[in-house]
Amino acid sequence: MKVLLLGFSTRGLAESIALSSHRDWQLVCLDYFGDYDLAQWGKAYSLLRDFGMEDFSAPAVLRVVRSFEYDAVAYTSGVEDTPALVEEVAAGKELLGNGGEALGAARCWEGLHRFLTGRGIGCPRTHYTWEGPLPPGQWLLKPRDSGGGIGITWARAGNRLPAGYLLQEFQDGIPASVSFLANGREAVILGMSEQLIGWGEFGARGFAYCGNIVPLWREHWKQGGIPPFLLKKIKEMVILLTRECGLRGLNGIDFLVTPKDDLLFLEVNPRYCASMELLREAYGLDLFALHVLACRGRLPEQHTLLEEGGGQDRYWAKAILYAPWDLRAGDTRGWFAAGVRDIPHPGERILAGNPLCTLLVRANSRVESLLALKEKQAWILGQVYPEAGGELASED
Repeated sequence: MKVLLLGFSTRGLAESIALSSHRDWQLVCLDYFGDYDLAQWGKAYSLLRDFGMEDFSAPAVLRVVRSFEYDAVAYTSGVEDTPALVEEVAAGKELLGNGGEALGAARCWEGLHRFLTGRGIGCPRTHYTWEGPLPPGQWLLKPRDSGGGIGITWARAGNRLPAGYLLQEFQDGIPASVSFLANGREAVILGMSEQLIGWGEFGARGFAYCGNIVPLWREHWKQGGIPPFLLKKIKEMVILLTRECGLRGLNGIDFLVTPKDDLLFLEVNPRYCASMELLREAYGLDLFALHVLACRGRLPEQHTLLEEGGGQDRYWAKAILYAPWDLRAGDTRGWFAAGVRDIPHPGERILAGNPLCTLLVRANSRVESLLALKEKQAWILGQVYPEAGGELASED
């Protein structure tokens, strides 16, 4: 079986496949970056490096994919907002993921918000069209069709809502995600994580996604695990959205844990998610084998949630490190063994504000995991060199 992997970055899913019971499947990976460590998992192509294309877009992907031979298709982020692309690339092939209809349902914001609130699942106040002065409170402009927090900005007084954007009220809370398997009707939760959003210490700006910590845990929960009321709401949300959208395979949902330990739904990620490689390590999951079975209609018999068992003494964390200045990587061949992923090629130039690499750590507490990430960040920044005349990353 030859599988085509598509996405803005495919390394995480490619690694999961290569370490799975389907490791004998051949991989053809097409993404934007073509990172150095991707090539060890299969044939790797970069839209930027190999084809000179400056953007990851449906037309660019289609121009390249037409020359590939493959039997099945799987995808990561950057593809779910273009259902027509998925349908065209998967025509006549086995689609290991959600089809165009499910992807469209997952991005119907008005319909999802109305559906969930009618069933007791909270959502931030959202306006789909708006003109005039802003309502009282703090508000965000959010692109309808983007991911990773890219393009989210504070709404300013007097803004007119641009085409393709939502106006959504900012809410306090802990950004979190739940990962699950679905077969179109039923779902099994794999785990949850805290999301790191806009952490300036890792070079992230605004509301950009920059990592996860597994498990999802708050100090005031003590030894009781996730509060039963919250856990019940999360499970209800997963089942409701699985059935409403017809989700299949690996999926994720982003949500906020409010100060009162309730939840607010943020968005569905109807595909493999970046946090899932931490769940693979933490829970010993054969993610891709489970994904294939779920896409074919079969689910595990039970949830794998460690959070239900009370306090945790092991934590797994990742952070995307963004370049703090224009830089050039040194010899990156030893980075993989040091727990670094999405590695630039030796000597590769990285512009300020762009992703440099991903850091992975394991520790005995949440605090220790963050300290370990910062230690590894310092080590990485000692392996790169500022570009003469380069620029610092913007603070905006």
